[in-house]
Amino acid sequence: MTRRVALESLFLPFLLLIGTVRSAAQDRWDGILDQYESICDRCIAIRQRIALGASVPDSSVTALLQELASLRKTLQDASGVMTAAQRARFQAIQKQYAAASGGVETAPVRQPQTERAQPKSPPAQAPPQAAPVEEIRVPRTSPGLPAISIPLNAAASPRTSTEPALKLAEPGSMISGTESIPATKWSADLLLQYGHGAASSYGLMAGVGYGPHWGVWAAGRSNFTATGHSYDCRSDGQTDGGRFWGNGQDRYGVVSISGGPLWRPLPWLGIYAGAGYSKEELDWQDAEGRWARVTDYSVSGLCWDAGLLLRWKRLSLAAGCSWNAFATLTIGAGVHF
Repeated sequence: MTRRVALESLFLPFLLLIGTVRSAAQDRWDGILDQYESICDRCIAIRQRIALGASVPDSSVTALLQELASLRKTLQDASGVMTAAQRARFQAIQKQYAAASGGVETAPVRQPQTERAQPKSPPAQAPPQAAPVEEIRVPRTSPGLPAISIPLNAAASPRTSTEPALKLAEPGSMISGTESIPATKWSADLLLQYGHGAASSYGLMAGVGYGPHWGVWAAGRSNFTATGHSYDCRSDGQTDGGRFWGNGQDRYGVVSISGGPLWRPLPWLGIYAGAGYSKEELDWQDAEGRWARVTDYSVSGLCWDAGLLLRWKRLSLAAGCSWNAFATLTIGAGVHF
């Protein structure tokens, strides 16, 4: 019973791993394929031991399951396109695994040297009837992955050449010559943003993507300073009614709201651009306590934004610029999910 549970827990995650192999990033495929090939080799070795009636230590199964879980997590978090060489290597590994799984009974390790010289004719007496082989059925759940029968008591009842073996999808059925490896459909970035201009401003930036390349973004910043004025003046002190006389008090308010499209040419690199509304206002207080807007240091209306949005592991970083009549440098940091 222990061996049956070990087989079930070993080969079901392996089949799920094959179904999710489409989501790995190109820049990580070489390392992923190294790990994939190692797992295949170890699965073949375990199946051959079971076919010979040998026991498999629980520690070996546990270690392999942990490695499967780690690789599956890597596949789910990445995106990209597999190169022709990488596809060829994947198909070669797949063929090797399929051949070994379908021909365990004829593999060299199946019989010791002392048994190869024995006659291959069956014994005179009728062999005892083999017990029914318990198996688990895995239905077709994704393109390129057929229904699968996995014998659970293969060690106790050696499989004949006509019994079903553990099968993989046909080589090339999961990855075509020109197909892109899709990323998780929805992704999002949420960042705290800082603006450095005539006055510091703070806010949030968010980006939402559907698919590996396109999305939208929005950002809002403010220095949370209220503004308002009774009349206008210039920075040289001239007003429509004469000359400005101040008491030395001033205030500078910043508000900006913008958004637009987001394009990701690479999984870790995003380029954003867009437009919105911004207001920057410098007010001076006169000797009578009234506020005057300094027109040549104040602006409100259309603004333009552009910059880069970078990803590293779960960290998101942004750097860009916002223009109205003045320029404001913006940076941000947050998480993506």
